[in-house]
Amino acid sequence: MKAEGFTAQQIDSVMNEPLEMRIFDWERREKKMMMSPLDSIKYYLSLLNAGFLAVEPQTGAVKAWVGGIDHKYFKYDHVKSRRQVGSTFKPVVYATAIQRGIAPCSYTSNVLRTYPQYQYWTPKNADNKYGGSYSMEGALINSINTISVNMAVRSGSINVAQMAEDLGISDDVPGVPAIALGAHEASLLDMVTMYSTFANRGQRPELRYIRRIETNRGRVVYQNWIDTSEWKRPLTVDQADMMTKMLQSAVNNGTGRRLRYRYKFTNEIAGKTGTSQNHSDGWFVGYTPTLVSGTWVGGESPAVRFRDLSLGQGANMALPIYALFLQKLQKDKDYEPLFAAKFPEPSEEVKDALNCANVRWGQAKQEDINTDNTTKAATAVAGNASTATVGTQ
Repeated sequence: MKAEGFTAQQIDSVMNEPLEMRIFDWERREKKMMMSPLDSIKYYLSLLNAGFLAVEPQTGAVKAWVGGIDHKYFKYDHVKSRRQVGSTFKPVVYATAIQRGIAPCSYTSNVLRTYPQYQYWTPKNADNKYGGSYSMEGALINSINTISVNMAVRSGSINVAQMAEDLGISDDVPGVPAIALGAHEASLLDMVTMYSTFANRGQRPELRYIRRIETNRGRVVYQNWIDTSEWKRPLTVDQADMMTKMLQSAVNNGTGRRLRYRYKFTNEIAGKTGTSQNHSDGWFVGYTPTLVSGTWVGGESPAVRFRDLSLGQGANMALPIYALFLQKLQKDKDYEPLFAAKFPEPSEEVKDALNCANVRWGQAKQEDINTDNTTKAATAVAGNASTATVGTQ
């Protein structure tokens, strides 16, 4: 209209003129309404979107790929869209720390710390609570920001960034401490790949969604053979098993525990919630021994979000989608083996390294701080402990 000589006022009048249109509706899928084009834009911007992906980690086979809430009205794939990942990134930090030789049962103080070398950055916890000391597992399941950053600095932020890329993040990850809090954008496809590496005991699967292509007469014209020998291995079996054990605790005792008390799942599950800055994005990536599933929820723009963390956190926005998905599978007898599956038994070295006495899921007692009776076991499962970057706790 502008090119044809219409004035701004004339263009605005068209945008504000109501007309009959069909719009997306949560209950009826769509409905007819009298609405101006400008109001329809505002309406669609106010809706939450979602993406969902489920993968078999041992084969890389994609079992479910849901790019949005309704393809007719939202032709944008949120499995591939990139958003801040929040605390779903934290397992990368702890996996790096383990590989660099930091013992899982070495306790780290939960204190508000300023980093002069990083422009006097002072990372805060989501609940603004501080005090006590935590093991790696306790810090991960309680999603303690101060300790995640401490671990990233001790392990070397460059090493954390490299680990993220090795595990499945497809673009360059900046080697700065802020990535410990998920201040980096990644896709749901990347995050599910990353967790599939944990589930596949350290070997990163190459995802595929075509098994074969046949003609209408059954002649196979394409076969997608799996050659797992070419898959990369960023973690040893023991290191991956340690992460799975800690992520199981995150479901049993941490931010994902509503899968137990609200949705009543009793099968073995590991996973982690995530919430981005200003709670613009809600994440949950969870896995059973044979299926890794992830979901993202958020507005079309990060500016569209809940007003507070109680509604905007990943445990409220994203985790319920994962739970409802599992509930549907649970009702289908074909999926009974999925719920009966057990994670592989970890080695004795892994069990020893994670045996943090009675403080495993929370704060350490004062007399336990700085004690470490699992150094040998932790070193046994560390990849290159000799190059560990260890700082002051």
